[in-house]
Amino acid sequence: MGAEVQEAERRVHQSRLLFEDMGRLMRGELERFEREKVEDFRMGVETFLESAVEAQKELIELWETFLMQLDADEEGAAFGSVAPPAGVQAAQPKAQAANEERPTTADSETTAGAPSMDQSTLVEEDDDQ
Repeated sequence: MGAEVQEAERRVHQSRLLFEDMGRLMRGELERFEREKVEDFRMGVETFLESAVEAQKELIELWETFLMQLDADEEGAAFGSVAPPAGVQAAQPKAQAANEERPTTADSETTAGAPSMDQSTLVEEDDDQ
């Protein structure tokens, strides 16, 4: 019976040592994971910020180019005739858009409720009288 107790105590002691080793290993791995996680996050943020700065630099260049074009064309050209930077759609000036929508005088006569007559119809009516 004494041998069985000693064998059980030895297994308990080995299990305790194994448990402590496993605990140290797990704590070390968790610390390493935390360090790497922070470093990876830091690198990701740094990469994001670098790309954001580059995008802002490109945007500044586009606006500076557009401003130079405006300054160059300011003397005689209308705003709508200035070519915007690549990838930018310029809005059509309101006066130009209104002129395109406004009917001509010949069109306005036909749309005012009067019957539509062409020149040959008018000549024929004059012949009847």
